[in-house]
Amino acid sequence: MLLILLSPSHAEDLNTTNLKQYADLNIFYSAFPSTFISPSIANSNQIIQRRNVGIVNVVGLKGNDDHVPLTIQGSVKNIFQQKQLLHFYMVQEGEALYHLASFNFENEDFLTFSILIKPLSAKKIHQIKFQKVMYID
Repeated sequence: MLLILLSPSHAEDLNTTNLKQYADLNIFYSAFPSTFISPSIANSNQIIQRRNVGIVNVVGLKGNDDHVPLTIQGSVKNIFQQKQLLHFYMVQEGEALYHLASFNFENEDFLTFSILIKPLSAKKIHQIKFQKVMYID
């Protein structure tokens, strides 16, 4: 089973996920240290775990339950405007689809994420921008 941590239904408990709504499409997104994931789940999903590696997770849902495959491009910048491209890949677990990308960060790094999202069945591209301070455990 993949990351309950990544599931939108558990996001409020962890205060790690945000939601953007576009008509009937709900986009949940989060960024967190890779060390938040158990080693067994990380290994089974090819997630790199290091103290200075974070994960961005994006989930698209139509309505409340139907997971939507997405095409995603993105980047993350630190306060010095150093940019990293985010390379997303999809993880499927049953009906659930998670779109994940890893990035490097320093302790107390203030990061700005810019992500372009397009459902595979749609023409419109949506943009999500958010900021997050990342800490090394």
